[in-house]
Amino acid sequence: MDDDGLKLHESLAINLYLARKYGDRASPSLAPASLEEEAKTWQWSSWAMTDLEGPLNMIHLHRNFFPPEKRDPKVAENAEAQVQRPLAMLNSILADSAYLLGERFTVADLNVASVLSASRLSAISMAPFPHIADWAKRCQRRPAALAVQAMREAGA
Repeated sequence: MDDDGLKLHESLAINLYLARKYGDRASPSLAPASLEEEAKTWQWSSWAMTDLEGPLNMIHLHRNFFPPEKRDPKVAENAEAQVQRPLAMLNSILADSAYLLGERFTVADLNVASVLSASRLSAISMAPFPHIADWAKRCQRRPAALAVQAMREAGA
């Protein structure tokens, strides 16, 4: 619940809301700077939910999460095959810019990176996607991401 009593679930929606509500307090802001950036932010956030999240979850479930007797390697293989095309598209986009909307990290990057982080858990090789791997490193090396990692390691 935020300060005004708004209750939200779904992390991507929460991120979009917080970037819009508090974006002007950050420098640089995570919020879209124009109507065009807002449209692209929605585009990338929706794309992450529809093209990446389902297959990545299936891979994670059948390689890591389910008890060994409930895992189906074929389901994981099929899901990994399904996610190759969207990853190739993302890789080509990131070949031309540091971040999804250009040269600054935005909530679009935050949302896609949060969905894509499942790949680390799901044992997907990112070798065919070097631009995604580089982008993910840039996202993970941001001060806020490092602070969260430090909190995790401290058990907070």
